[in-house]
Amino acid sequence: MQQTRGISQYQQVTMQTISPDRMIVMLYEGALRFLERGRVALQDKDIENRSINLNKAQAIVSELRFALDHGAGATFTKDLESLYDFVISEINQAVLTQDPVHVTNAVRTLEP
Repeated sequence: MQQTRGISQYQQVTMQTISPDRMIVMLYEGALRFLERGRVALQDKDIENRSINLNKAQAIVSELRFALDHGAGATFTKDLESLYDFVISEINQAVLTQDPVHVTNAVRTLEP
Protein backbone atom coordinates (compact mmCIF):
# COMPACT_ATOMS: atom_id res chain seq x y z
CA MET A 1 0.00 0.00 0.00
CA GLN A 2 2.72 2.47 1.01
CA GLN A 3 4.74 1.72 -2.13
CA THR A 4 1.70 2.30 -4.35
CA ARG A 5 1.05 5.67 -2.72
CA GLY A 6 4.70 6.64 -3.24
CA ILE A 7 4.56 5.72 -6.91
CA SER A 8 1.37 7.72 -7.34
CA GLN A 9 2.91 10.79 -5.67
CA TYR A 10 6.02 10.47 -7.85
CA GLN A 11 3.87 10.30 -10.99
CA GLN A 12 1.90 13.39 -9.93
CA VAL A 13 5.05 15.41 -9.31
CA THR A 14 6.51 14.25 -12.62
CA MET A 15 3.39 15.30 -14.53
CA GLN A 16 3.31 18.70 -12.82
CA THR A 17 6.94 19.50 -13.61
CA ILE A 18 7.17 18.23 -17.18
CA SER A 19 7.47 20.78 -19.99
CA PRO A 20 4.49 21.25 -22.33
CA ASP A 21 6.61 20.12 -25.29
CA ARG A 22 7.60 16.90 -23.54
CA MET A 23 3.98 16.31 -22.53
CA ILE A 24 2.88 16.52 -26.17
CA VAL A 25 5.60 14.07 -27.20
CA MET A 26 4.49 11.68 -24.45
CA LEU A 27 0.86 11.95 -25.59
CA TYR A 28 1.85 11.15 -29.18
CA GLU A 29 3.94 8.20 -28.00
CA GLY A 30 1.02 6.94 -25.93
CA ALA A 31 -1.44 7.30 -28.80
CA LEU A 32 0.89 5.42 -31.14
CA ARG A 33 1.46 2.68 -28.56
CA PHE A 34 -2.29 2.21 -28.00
CA LEU A 35 -2.98 2.26 -31.74
CA GLU A 36 -0.41 -0.49 -32.29
CA ARG A 37 -1.91 -2.57 -29.49
CA GLY A 38 -5.35 -1.96 -30.98
CA ARG A 39 -4.16 -3.08 -34.41
CA VAL A 40 -2.77 -6.31 -32.98
CA ALA A 41 -6.00 -6.91 -31.07
CA LEU A 42 -8.00 -6.32 -34.27
CA GLN A 43 -5.88 -8.86 -36.12
CA ASP A 44 -6.27 -11.33 -33.25
CA LYS A 45 -10.03 -10.67 -33.08
CA ASP A 46 -9.59 -9.71 -29.42
CA ILE A 47 -12.57 -7.41 -29.00
CA GLU A 48 -11.88 -6.45 -25.39
CA ASN A 49 -8.28 -5.33 -25.97
CA ARG A 50 -9.22 -3.70 -29.26
CA SER A 51 -11.81 -1.59 -27.49
CA ILE A 52 -9.58 -0.70 -24.55
CA ASN A 53 -6.61 0.34 -26.65
CA LEU A 54 -8.43 2.13 -29.46
CA ASN A 55 -10.53 4.01 -26.90
CA LYS A 56 -7.36 5.13 -25.10
CA ALA A 57 -5.78 6.26 -28.37
CA GLN A 58 -8.93 8.14 -29.30
CA ALA A 59 -9.09 9.81 -25.88
CA ILE A 60 -5.50 11.03 -26.26
CA VAL A 61 -6.09 12.42 -29.75
CA SER A 62 -9.32 14.05 -28.59
CA GLU A 63 -7.44 15.69 -25.73
CA LEU A 64 -4.74 16.94 -28.11
CA ARG A 65 -7.47 18.38 -30.33
CA PHE A 66 -9.24 20.00 -27.40
CA ALA A 67 -5.99 21.58 -26.17
CA LEU A 68 -5.31 23.40 -29.44
CA ASP A 69 -4.88 27.15 -29.02
CA HIS A 70 -7.05 28.64 -31.76
CA GLY A 71 -5.69 32.10 -31.04
CA ALA A 72 -2.12 31.26 -32.00
CA GLY A 73 -1.33 30.46 -35.61
CA ALA A 74 -4.82 29.95 -36.98
CA THR A 75 -3.72 28.10 -40.13
CA PHE A 76 -1.42 25.75 -38.24
CA THR A 77 -4.09 25.10 -35.62
CA LYS A 78 -6.75 24.40 -38.25
CA ASP A 79 -4.39 21.99 -40.02
CA LEU A 80 -3.71 20.12 -36.77
CA GLU A 81 -7.42 20.07 -35.97
CA SER A 82 -8.11 18.50 -39.36
CA LEU A 83 -5.42 15.88 -38.81
CA TYR A 84 -6.80 15.01 -35.37
CA ASP A 85 -10.32 14.79 -36.81
CA PHE A 86 -9.04 12.42 -39.48
CA VAL A 87 -7.29 10.22 -36.90
CA ILE A 88 -10.43 10.07 -34.76
CA SER A 89 -12.48 9.18 -37.83
CA GLU A 90 -10.03 6.41 -38.78
CA ILE A 91 -10.17 4.95 -35.28
CA ASN A 92 -13.96 4.94 -35.46
CA GLN A 93 -13.82 3.25 -38.88
CA ALA A 94 -11.44 0.62 -37.51
CA VAL A 95 -13.96 -0.23 -34.82
CA LEU A 96 -16.92 -0.25 -37.20
CA THR A 97 -15.31 -2.22 -40.02
CA GLN A 98 -12.82 -4.29 -37.99
CA ASP A 99 -10.27 -3.37 -40.66
CA PRO A 100 -6.75 -2.66 -39.30
CA VAL A 101 -5.94 -0.53 -42.37
CA HIS A 102 -7.74 2.34 -40.63
CA VAL A 103 -5.40 2.01 -37.65
CA THR A 104 -2.46 2.05 -40.05
CA ASN A 105 -3.81 5.28 -41.56
CA ALA A 106 -4.10 6.83 -38.09
CA VAL A 107 -0.56 5.79 -37.18
CA ARG A 108 0.87 7.21 -40.42
CA THR A 109 -0.86 10.50 -39.71
CA LEU A 110 0.54 10.80 -36.20
CA GLU A 111 4.06 9.57 -36.87
CA PRO A 112 6.77 12.21 -37.23
